[in-house]
Amino acid sequence: MLLAMTFIHFVNCVALTFGPLFVFYRSHKLREPQSLLYSGLFYLISQFAKLFLLATFVPSLTEDGSFHLVQELMIAYITVADLVCLYIFLNNRHIRGNVRSQLLYVALGWTAAESLLERLGPLWIGARNIEFQWTYLLLAVGGTISVFYFYAIASFMWLWTRKDLPPTLSFIVMGSTTVYCLLPVLFKYSDMVLNIGALEVVLFRAAVVFPLFFASKMLVRAYEKTKKRQ
Repeated sequence: MLLAMTFIHFVNCVALTFGPLFVFYRSHKLREPQSLLYSGLFYLISQFAKLFLLATFVPSLTEDGSFHLVQELMIAYITVADLVCLYIFLNNRHIRGNVRSQLLYVALGWTAAESLLERLGPLWIGARNIEFQWTYLLLAVGGTISVFYFYAIASFMWLWTRKDLPPTLSFIVMGSTTVYCLLPVLFKYSDMVLNIGALEVVLFRAAVVFPLFFASKMLVRAYEKTKKRQ
């Protein structure tokens, strides 16, 4: 009976992780699962590229549990690999559909790949423990937040691929991508230095991600209005 309950808890966490992705996919009437696979593949490429760069340029990662700003900034610069992969992916039109469909494919594909790599393993090991912990439910909720997170950065990179992007929007996009690279430092600082709880970390991440998401939608809308006037 106890094993069944722990397995049900694991299933609930997995459903909370991947269920919203399926809902987003179906509710927006996306019809190209191949585009999701391409998107997820590019996420894997970006992660392998970052691992290679980390091993090459940041060889002496400390494991004493303390926060080292210089080291974290070096890791943040390596996050540029995500932007490069997104730029190549969007610029070469590996996915079909209008702008919003393309951005959704990227957001869903990257979130699914991220959850498979970073969430499924911890959920399988931890969510099946006898002792119930909210940590794994919050980990699953983080997957939903990642959809908006990747949608925002995909929007910024899609705008960056536009050759007719107005200078004002170009400056804002550049600033937004810089913020994206620095976000991991901010999240890690809040976790290690401020020592806030898991719930506070999720709320803090949501408080940062959702404004970025709405800002990205406003920028895309502003660009489309500029195109119509021309």
